Amino acid sequence: MTASLLLAPILSYVIVGWKFKSQDITNTINDSAKQLYLARFQKQFISDEKEASNAFFRLYYHRFGRRHFSVPILVIFILIVLEASLAIESIVKMDRHLWDTRLELSATALAALAGAYMWVVSDFTSRARRMDFAPADILWGALRLFIAAPLGLSVSSILNSSVFTFVAFGLGAFPLETIQVFLRQLSSKRLGIELGPTENNELLHLNGIDQSLAERLAHEDITSICQLAYCDPIQMTMRSNLSFNALTDLQSQALAWVYIEDKLNQIRALGLRGSYDIREWIEDLGSNDATTKRNAERITPELAERLNLDQSTMWYVLNQIAYDLYTEFMYAIWRWE
Repeated sequence: MTASLLLAPILSYVIVGWKFKSQDITNTINDSAKQLYLARFQKQFISDEKEASNAFFRLYYHRFGRRHFSVPILVIFILIVLEASLAIESIVKMDRHLWDTRLELSATALAALAGAYMWVVSDFTSRARRMDFAPADILWGALRLFIAAPLGLSVSSILNSSVFTFVAFGLGAFPLETIQVFLRQLSSKRLGIELGPTENNELLHLNGIDQSLAERLAHEDITSICQLAYCDPIQMTMRSNLSFNALTDLQSQALAWVYIEDKLNQIRALGLRGSYDIREWIEDLGSNDATTKRNAERITPELAERLNLDQSTMWYVLNQIAYDLYTEFMYAIWRWE
């Protein structure tokens, strides 16, 4: 029962959720966009759009197919069976010997293990629900369960004995990242080591990124705005399980931020959220439609004022943003002919 409750959300995602998530990613962009992506980022020049689409699917299945879940599922299954058996033996006081040594968990260790189990099942269920599961998430869950008992015992050893069990359970229910921060702070205090200041994540400057999303991108080695601006948008979509639309919007903002930094916040109210919108505005200035062109021209003086640049400098900077290689790629994908 213990193993079933833990494995149920994993299998639910692998059997059902993975299919819908893969369709969400691979069907977001059309065949011509896939062809352009393969040419620019994978150096695969395929003239036929249908074949390019097939090559795109093969790339996805090769890097992110269901088979990558096999080993992590096996690891966490073996671990949960062993820990559940050990916990049951400890609870019912069964006499089982291994090389004449009785293996038994204390109440504190059991509480820590129960807290970790609660958090891992909750996390897995949440991930399956929002279709955000990766093999690495299962391995992190396995690590969380594996260290639960020794971690609970270690931390409880420095506290009052009357709160051992409660603290062990509560500590087990914390995410792994939180525990790592806690242990660093606790160890530095005990050893008298002063830690340097914790830097805020640079990605939090972008509109739409909160701490949770910043940590999610950090797991994929994206910790700075410049990294986000120049990452492979398709691969990052696949790795992070974000929607392609959401990822490209963030990348569009990041591309503009690289050039004008926090001045991007000043021009957002004019409808220019990122590099893609700047490119759209420049294209509107050359539009054959008089109304579209006039509307784009109206914000030009206000735009220069908000950027605190003279108009000639503003034109140069915004053209650099609009015709950046990565902006070109996004514009080629999303424009309507």
